[in-house]
Amino acid sequence: DGQSARSFLVGEKVILRCSMDFYKDMENPTVGILLRDRMGNDVYGTNTCHLGQWEMSVQNGNSFEVTFTLGLNIGPGNYSVCLAIHAGYFRLVENCDWWDQCLVFQVSAGEESPFVGVAALHTDVEVARKGKNERTS
Repeated sequence: DGQSARSFLVGEKVILRCSMDFYKDMENPTVGILLRDRMGNDVYGTNTCHLGQWEMSVQNGNSFEVTFTLGLNIGPGNYSVCLAIHAGYFRLVENCDWWDQCLVFQVSAGEESPFVGVAALHTDVEVARKGKNERTS
């Protein structure tokens, strides 16, 4: 609903708004996010380059807001967000900023079927008896 929050339900859609100021000229800056679980394992990451939004130039003094909208199709637990800004496609070329654990949030079970793991994958199941039509006890 546009309000700041730190607690969500499995599958809930969230918006991550990243505001940044540039203090030098830069060609093709890439802004990326990385979600990690409570043990520090990478759960999901993406960036503006992967999503086709990176071909631009910035000058000293420019300010930008990058908004990522994603569904939290992840398991219940505690997670953190890392934010990075670098030049071009590879994060090791000209890494301008890396903010580890810039946001910590919690995901709680919703109305989905119980599951185990960090991914909440939509699953359908069908069970059909094969062979003789006998009753089992």
